[in-house]
Amino acid sequence: MEIQAELEKERQAAIDAEDLVFKLESKQKELEERTTNSSTGLRRKRRTTSPSAENKRAVEAELASTQDDLKSLEERLKAAGGDIQGKEQEIKDKLDEITCKN
Repeated sequence: MEIQAELEKERQAAIDAEDLVFKLESKQKELEERTTNSSTGLRRKRRTTSPSAENKRAVEAELASTQDDLKSLEERLKAAGGDIQGKEQEIKDKLDEITCKN
């Protein structure tokens, strides 16, 4: 009887070991799938992030160029405004001369 009890214990230990191996293999497959999914997700994220960063740099460069153009236009408008005021004064002066002569 003692031998049978030992054999039964060993048989049960073998069954438990097989169950544990099955569970570990299942867990390993699950972790491999998660790793694959995570890797795929990271690759997708890199692909979308890279063009976004490039687009951002392009937009920033375009914005800087537009701001430079705006500054240039503002300077030209100021100069033109001064010229107009100068021309208006010249016209007034000439009108005054003409009016005074008559």
